Amino acid sequence: MLYCLIIAGGKGKRFWPKSRIKNPKQMLSVATRKTMIEDTLERLKPFIDKKRIFVITNKEQVPTLKKLVLLERKKIIAEPLSRNTATAIGLGAVLIKKENPDGIMVCLPADHIIRKKTKFRKVLSLAASIARKENALVTIGIKPSYPATGYGYIKVQRAKGIGHRAKREKKVFQVERFVEKPKKEDAEKFLRSGNYFWNSGIFVWRASVILEAIKEHLPQLYSGLMKIEDCLKTKQRKEVIKEVYKGLKSISIDYGVMEKARNVFLIEGDFGWTDLGSWRAFWEFHKKDEKGNVCRGKSVHIDTYNSVIIGDKERLTAVLGLSNLVVIQTKDATLVCPQDRTQDVKLLVKEISKRRGMKKFL
Repeated sequence: MLYCLIIAGGKGKRFWPKSRIKNPKQMLSVATRKTMIEDTLERLKPFIDKKRIFVITNKEQVPTLKKLVLLERKKIIAEPLSRNTATAIGLGAVLIKKENPDGIMVCLPADHIIRKKTKFRKVLSLAASIARKENALVTIGIKPSYPATGYGYIKVQRAKGIGHRAKREKKVFQVERFVEKPKKEDAEKFLRSGNYFWNSGIFVWRASVILEAIKEHLPQLYSGLMKIEDCLKTKQRKEVIKEVYKGLKSISIDYGVMEKARNVFLIEGDFGWTDLGSWRAFWEFHKKDEKGNVCRGKSVHIDTYNSVIIGDKERLTAVLGLSNLVVIQTKDATLVCPQDRTQDVKLLVKEISKRRGMKKFL
């Protein structure tokens, strides 16, 4: 039986100042009229019953999330501390395995855009089939369209020894290695080679299989997860989870497990995927005016080109004689930066967090 774990605890630092700790990117209407988390749930509707969908987030975001997702309270998991994706996925796997020892779990980030929803569900169905029959770890890769340096990459080779359906699809590969976010010259080589994919961060596997992989490669995390599993139906559950989290290291599922695991397959995700990871990606995704600008809210611009201009509802944002900029205004903060520095907005957020009296802006 299929389950889904939606990972919705990110703080969306690159989307500051719109994205804040209590109202991050996945809770904003960035691509459609609905929030990104609502869009994520919507595309799962015909595929996985909402009774089998879990959302994992941090405690600060739970109040807002409860208003948006309309799931049972026990399906919204609040992490007491941020410990990256290996811990989040491990905790989700423990909960799903408790409900169904043979359950297949789909792990999805809450902040992706998928244009071709039917194709998306078809790819997930194939991934679930391979995960079930091969006891494999399956990830979804995106064929690169340009030498991106903001994504991780996965090198693949033609898959062997898998079922007939997967062979017919011709879009199933054996994973050779995972690669961290590369320099531009390396990204260009990956693009030319044809056997690298962008790492989408979408995974499919049996809950029991990923827990075994965590046991092998992250034994400290596994030990903590077993302590949590032992207390799931007790009154001490919340306290035990908090205590376990204090002793865990922050590590991603990619670095902690996937880069070391065997029997890992990749399926090409040709379903119109976009990861709106920065304001530049926002500009690339949205329709532009005749001067290449993407504008929202109250704004006026003259002799301005290829820019993102987002005004506050109350204040006018005026831009004159500039190009390739991002100008974002909210009721209490303003961001101005070059398009090619939008990946570094998180550095501004880090600096703000260090300044006395400025945490209210995060």
